[in-house]
Amino acid sequence: MASSSGNFTMPRKDLERIQRHYDYILDSVFNPDDLITTLFCKCVLDLDQKTHILNIETGKPRVKKLLDILMTECGDCYQLFLEALREKRFGPIADTLGTMIAAEETTEKGRFELVLR
Repeated sequence: MASSSGNFTMPRKDLERIQRHYDYILDSVFNPDDLITTLFCKCVLDLDQKTHILNIETGKPRVKKLLDILMTECGDCYQLFLEALREKRFGPIADTLGTMIAAEETTEKGRFELVLR
C-alpha cells in the first residue's frame, strides 16, 4: 500500500478531509508512536517511512510528518488511519473525524440536490 512514487493518489475526498482537519489532528494526537507502528503493520507505511517519522522530534513535528506522508499514499489509507486511531486509544478522535465526514457528506448531498432543482 505504501506509495514509493510520492504521487498524490489518495482519493481526493480523503485528502481534503485530512487537509481540512489537519490542525484538529495535530492538536489531538500527542504521541503517535503506537499509531505509526499500527499503520506500518497495516502496510500503510513502509519501513523507510516508519523509520523517517520515528527519527523526527516527538509531538507535533512527528504527527505533521505522519500526516504529510499519509496524504501521499494511495488506496484506503484514510480508512486504515481511522481504524488505527480507534485501535490505539484515539477512538474519540476517529469518532469525531467520522462525524465530521458524515456532516460533510450530508452537506455535499444537499448541495447536489440544490443544483439538480
